[in-house]
Amino acid sequence: MFNLELSIRDNIRSLTPYSTAREESKIKTIISLDANENPFVSDFNRYPESIPHNIISTLSNVLNVDSDSIFVGSGSDEVIDLLIRLFCVPSKDSIIVMDPSYGYYEVSAAINDVIVKKVELSPDFMLDYSKILLNIDQTTKMIFICSPNNPTGNLFDNETILEVAENFNGVVVVDEAYIDFSTSDGFAKYINRIPNLVVLRTLSKSKGMAAIRVGYALCSSGIARYLHKIKYPYNISSYSQKMALKAILADNSVQIEIIKRERSRVALRLSQIVGVESVFPSEANFLLVKFKDSSKVYDSLVKAGVTVRDRSSLKYCNGCLRITIGTPIENDYLLDILSGKCESRYESGVLFNRESKETNISLKVHKSQVWGCSISSGIPFLDHMLEIFSLHSGLSIELNAFGDTNVDYHHTVEDCAILIGKAIRELYRCNSNFQRYGYVLPMDESKTSLTLDLCGRFYLKWDVKFTEERVGDFPTGLIYHFFYSLCANAKISLHVSTYGEDSHHMIESIFKAFSKSLGLALLELKSEYKLFPSSKGLID
Repeated sequence: MFNLELSIRDNIRSLTPYSTAREESKIKTIISLDANENPFVSDFNRYPESIPHNIISTLSNVLNVDSDSIFVGSGSDEVIDLLIRLFCVPSKDSIIVMDPSYGYYEVSAAINDVIVKKVELSPDFMLDYSKILLNIDQTTKMIFICSPNNPTGNLFDNETILEVAENFNGVVVVDEAYIDFSTSDGFAKYINRIPNLVVLRTLSKSKGMAAIRVGYALCSSGIARYLHKIKYPYNISSYSQKMALKAILADNSVQIEIIKRERSRVALRLSQIVGVESVFPSEANFLLVKFKDSSKVYDSLVKAGVTVRDRSSLKYCNGCLRITIGTPIENDYLLDILSGKCESRYESGVLFNRESKETNISLKVHKSQVWGCSISSGIPFLDHMLEIFSLHSGLSIELNAFGDTNVDYHHTVEDCAILIGKAIRELYRCNSNFQRYGYVLPMDESKTSLTLDLCGRFYLKWDVKFTEERVGDFPTGLIYHFFYSLCANAKISLHVSTYGEDSHHMIESIFKAFSKSLGLALLELKSEYKLFPSSKGLID
């Protein structure tokens, strides 16, 4: 029978943990002179909470798990490392991992000088309970089971995992990084019944928060207490805590459903491509695919600008590539390249992220329409205009914006324009071989005359008077602010003159004229065009 106190390393059981004055104090103060911080206020001059109580409380409510049974780490990888340090004596104890499975269990064990025993999965990637039992001895302190498994994508049988946990005197860690993409609700409901069970989860996958590095363990209150005892002080930054709270509370079920539908669609299409031998069933956000010549396929994808993971060196994975499910646009490009339906037209693009108190925006722009267009700003009219911008400029644009649109559209419109302007600047700043361009565009009763110069200097001449204050619920005055912010960040000179009777048509003609002019201006000069560059070139 599992006994926590006897399983913990002796030196850790008697360890006095590091503590902070703010943790020790039972009274909340308003002046902090305890931690040798810089007293001058910025967003980051103070240490974060050493234990992220808000995250733990929120997870407790969302998952219906007691808060004493939750430990939050800097990604699941920190939790893996802490668990090994908590239970395994270096140069003496061992852990069991499945083969093939997630490689960091083995890396973390090696760092901590802990022996690793690999238990091969069956050829169809299922757990073999009898093999696990045969590898358990008196040195075995932990068994790591990733379900859905990485890189195979399949769920393991619940009853087999429960049988392992109930018949093992050490700790069984079930890594559920991909559980939200599966048909299972996971093992969180068992942690009160099985004291040696630890469930790992992360915000990096389904919640789309890989950059903030937040993962957590669900386990007995005793194990959680010891994890808090040995963790680094302040292991989760203030920024990560803030973003984690947003992510936990956000409903991104639509994104998850899209990924699951795309997984099925991509799997079917892949199975029909010549050179694909097997597409293994998956309940994760990736597919393991066996090719006749995986090296050739891998190289062709890299040349086309697509990175996948070569898993050929792993047990039973010879000739296999692991392919993450991307956006529909990215998936279509991947499938077209693999099926030979299109030439590799990848051109390096630009990627920007912007976070303010009001908005969180990501933007990817490529100088061709190989990726197409995917716009989600939370403002339907702006989405429509940016789709027009992508189509007529010849740029591939992916934009995802989360802003305070329930309060006002201004911040989201302005911040989207800032990022697009920066992207345009990146696309032309390293090449002086660009044009001054103009375009005249009629739109029913409206007409726009527009000229722009990629000169590296900001100027905006705006001769536009809209006939209505709003188009639907969109304030027409924000169009000026959009182009002002865009031009200021792109460092371009823009002159716009528009007249008309319908504000919708006027705005659409501005976006089309601007897009057409920009698309022409971004074309690199070829001698047969017989065009003349600016005599000044680019000026920084």
